[in-house]
Amino acid sequence: MAADFVHTSQLFARMAATIEVDWLERLGGDLCKRSYADPHWQKKSGQVTALEKVTLFGLVIAADRRVNYGRISKKTAAEAKEIFIRDALIPGELKGKYPFLEHNLALAQQQAELEERLRRRGIMTDEQVLYEFYDQRLGEVYDGFTLSRFLSRKRKQSKPGEQGDGFLWMTEQDLCQSQPESDELYRFPKTLTTPQGELRLHYAFHPGQEDDGVTVDIPVSCCPALSPNLFEWMVPGLLEEKVVALLKGLPKRLRKLFVPLPDTAAQLMDGLDLYQGSLYPALEHLLLRHFQVRVTRADWQLDNLPLHLRMRFRLCDEQGKLVYCTRNFHELAGHCGSVQQAIRGGQGTKVEDLPERKNIQVWDFAEAPHPLPARDEHNRVTGLYYPALFLGLSKGQEQQLCLTYIADLEQAAKQNKKGLRFLYGQHFSKEFKALAKECKAAVAGHTASWLSLGLKAGAGETRDLLLNCIMDSLFQINGDLPDKASFDQVLADLREQGVTKLAREQLNQVLDLLAERRKTQVALTQSKQRASKSRSADMVRFAEYDDLLKGIVSAGFLTDFSSSEAGERKRWLRALAKRVERAEHSPHKDADKAKRVQPFTEQLRQLERKEAEQKAGGSIAAPCREAVTQYRRMVEEFRISVFAPEIGTALPISEKRLKEQWQQVEESCRRVE
Repeated sequence: MAADFVHTSQLFARMAATIEVDWLERLGGDLCKRSYADPHWQKKSGQVTALEKVTLFGLVIAADRRVNYGRISKKTAAEAKEIFIRDALIPGELKGKYPFLEHNLALAQQQAELEERLRRRGIMTDEQVLYEFYDQRLGEVYDGFTLSRFLSRKRKQSKPGEQGDGFLWMTEQDLCQSQPESDELYRFPKTLTTPQGELRLHYAFHPGQEDDGVTVDIPVSCCPALSPNLFEWMVPGLLEEKVVALLKGLPKRLRKLFVPLPDTAAQLMDGLDLYQGSLYPALEHLLLRHFQVRVTRADWQLDNLPLHLRMRFRLCDEQGKLVYCTRNFHELAGHCGSVQQAIRGGQGTKVEDLPERKNIQVWDFAEAPHPLPARDEHNRVTGLYYPALFLGLSKGQEQQLCLTYIADLEQAAKQNKKGLRFLYGQHFSKEFKALAKECKAAVAGHTASWLSLGLKAGAGETRDLLLNCIMDSLFQINGDLPDKASFDQVLADLREQGVTKLAREQLNQVLDLLAERRKTQVALTQSKQRASKSRSADMVRFAEYDDLLKGIVSAGFLTDFSSSEAGERKRWLRALAKRVERAEHSPHKDADKAKRVQPFTEQLRQLERKEAEQKAGGSIAAPCREAVTQYRRMVEEFRISVFAPEIGTALPISEKRLKEQWQQVEESCRRVE
C-alpha cells in the first residue's frame, strides 16, 4: 500500500508498505464483495460447502475459501437443503446412525433389486419424488448438524412410545410406482432348485456389461454332481426371450419357416416341461411335431445370443468367496479338479474330522454313504471326500472291513469294489470257495487261450481277475455304494435264482468268448504266415485285423465284461475270421469292402478323441454314452453284413441307419452351451 504516486521520468510510489490481507477484509467491511462457486456435499464434514471469493475494489483478497454454504443466507440455505437431500439423504451418503435413513435405503434397495430381477425400469419412483418427500418433511435442514438438531426437537415433542423420526419413514407406496404381480416375481426366483440343494441366483440389469443377466452361485462341493442341462433353461421369466433369440439364430432356410418368431416361441413354451433334461432336444422335438421341420443340434447358434440369456456361473467356497467365474459350465470342472488335486497333496485339509466306520459285519446303511465336503485351514469348502471301503486285518488276524473317506474318486471306486465283493462273499462263502476253485481250474486248463490274450498277469492274479469279473457281474458292483434296501434286494434275487448256477453260466460265457478269440487269432496268425511265405503280405491290412481283434476282446476285457454282450462279441470274432479267410483269396475285394466301412470307422476314431476331451472337461452325459455304445455296436454289425453276411446281424443295418445313428450321437454329445 502506498501513500501517493509521483509520475516523473517514470511512475513512483512513495511511503509504501506491506499490508496483511486479513486486515483488508475486516477494514473493508461492507465494501468487500463476496461470490460463491461449486456448492457440493462433503461427506467427511457433513456439510454442503462452496468456494468463496472476496474482492475489495476489484482486488482479490481471498480465493477458494471453503465455507458452509447453508449458513450464508436464506437463499443459499435453500440451495444447500436441495443438495443435502439429493446427494446425502437419497443415496445414503451421510455419516452417523439414522434409523429412518437405514429403513428407507433398505426399502429402496429392495425396489432396485426388483428392477434388476425383472429387467425393467419404472418400478421404483424417480429421484424427484424422493426429493419432494424429504423436502416437505424437513424444515430448515441443510446439513448433518441441522438434521440432528431438527430430529432432537421432534423427539422432545413426540408422545411417549412414538418414534421421533417416524414421519420420515417411507413405505412401499412412497417408493414404488408400479408394483409387480406375484406371478411375475415367481418367474424370476431367488434360488434355483437342484438335486444337490438350492443355488442362490443374482440378477443384474446392465446391458453390455460382463455381469448382465442371471448369475448362479455354485459351491465347490456341489460342482461335480451338477448337470449342465439344468442351466440351459435359465429362469422362467427369460426362457421365452431366449427361445426367440435361438430361433433368430437358426440358418435362414430354417428360420423363415417359423415366422413370426414370437408366435412360434409362445407355442413352443406351452409344450416345454421346464428343467426336464436338456432344452435343445425338447425344442427340436416340438419343432418337428408342430412344424414338421427337423432342426439338428448343429443348427443352434449361440454366438449372437445376448449375454443375459446365458447363465453366468460363480464357483464359490462355503463362505461365498469367489473361486472362478465363467459363462461356460464345463470350464468349472477343471477348477474343481485342481482343488481336488490340492486336497490330494494334503494342503490344509482336516482328515481327522472325517467320520469312520470300523468292523462292518453287515451292510446296514439306510442311505448310501455320500461324499463329504473337504475344508482348508480357514474352514472353507475346497472339494469333496469320497466314501471308500478298506479291507484290513484285526488283532486276531481276521479280515475286517471299514468305511473311511479319501479325496481320490477313482481310488474310492476301486476300494468299494473290493469291499462289496468281500461283503457279498460273506453271504455266499461256500459257493464262492467252490467258484474260486473252478476259476483256478479254468485258468490252468485254458493256458493257451489266456496267453494268446496277452494278459500280463500270473496264474494266481488271472484267477482273481476272473473271479472278480464274475462277482461284479452277478452282484452289479460298479464302484458305487448301495443303500441297505438295494443291497438286500440283490441278495434276495440271487438266492432265488441260484448263485452257483448263475456263476457257472458267467464263467462258461467268459471261457467260450476267450476260446473264440483264440480261434480267430490262430486263423489270423496262420494267414499272415502263408502270406509271408508267398511274399504277398499286406502288413497294413494285417495291422487292421490285429486292431479289430483287440477292439472286440481286449487284454483287459475282464474288468468291463458284460454277459449281455458275450454272444455278440463271439459273432464279431467269427465274422473277422471269415473276413481274414476271404481276404487271403481276394485281397482286392476285401479292400473294396473296407472302403464301405471306412467312413464309419473314421467316425469311431473321432468319438474316441471326443470322449477323451469330454472326460477331461467333466463327466459324459448318459444319453451321449448310450448313443455312442449303440453306434459302436452298429458299426460291428455293419462289418458282419459287409464281410460275412452268412453269419447274420443282430439288428437291421445299412449305411442309412448308421448315418441316422451318427446324427443321434452328434445331437446327444454335442454341447450347445
